[in-house]
Amino acid sequence: MVALHRPAILLVAVLALPPPAWGEATTELAPGTRVRVTHPKEPASPGDSSSVQTSILVRPPIVRTSGPIAALRPATIVILPDRAPVDSLAIAWSAVRQLETSRGMKGNFWRGYGLGLVGALGAGVVYSVATGGDESGDSGAHYGGAIFVLIPVLAGVIWGIATKSERWRDVPRSAWPALSDSVEATGPVAR
Repeated sequence: MVALHRPAILLVAVLALPPPAWGEATTELAPGTRVRVTHPKEPASPGDSSSVQTSILVRPPIVRTSGPIAALRPATIVILPDRAPVDSLAIAWSAVRQLETSRGMKGNFWRGYGLGLVGALGAGVVYSVATGGDESGDSGAHYGGAIFVLIPVLAGVIWGIATKSERWRDVPRSAWPALSDSVEATGPVAR
């Protein structure tokens, strides 16, 4: 009887432990950390006719810029944008609407599988309408229908495996450097 209680006690002890922090990553901001910053688009230059002129009635569009941090300053965050005509971009902390750190690249297998299932549903409806719901005993027609329906699933899975998306984690404002900090963090950033 005692031998049966040991596995139960062990199971209760394991279930009582806090879950591991698999998905949790540090939100430490340092030079080299890959971030995505949501901020208002700044005019290119005062004389540029394509720049957005801000006034009381017109707000600048909100954009997202991603890249590694080049420097953290008391009033600005300097990043090396991935796709921009400039080498570095200084954004005032007061203009930052949202700050996120990269969790890395992940595949889209399940997204592709789901899209493939939706495509298969549509293909099944098309096949059913095209054949007029023929329920003859022809097994070749059933195999053709099965292949016709499986093609979107296969295409979706292949797309999901072949594509990668970057995942992001929100950095709470409490983790942002205070505007009154006098310490400036800069460092070399590999491109």
